[in-house]
Amino acid sequence: METNLTIKPSVRIKDNTGVYMHVNSHHLLTDLPADHGSEQAMTLLMEQFEPATEEADTIIETTMRLDA
Repeated sequence: METNLTIKPSVRIKDNTGVYMHVNSHHLLTDLPADHGSEQAMTLLMEQFEPATEEADTIIETTMRLDA
């Protein structure tokens, strides 16, 4: 798994006084049979959704506590 974090001024908040944060978790499927369809991907997403969401919450909460 690879986690990417983006932090930048929010374009939705007037005068760029807001902060945009985006956490993206990448999961790699390897050694799949040619006819796998999306079953393995959906299984991985279901298994990893909650842990990835918790990780994103932790990253954002930790970042928000940092002094500028």
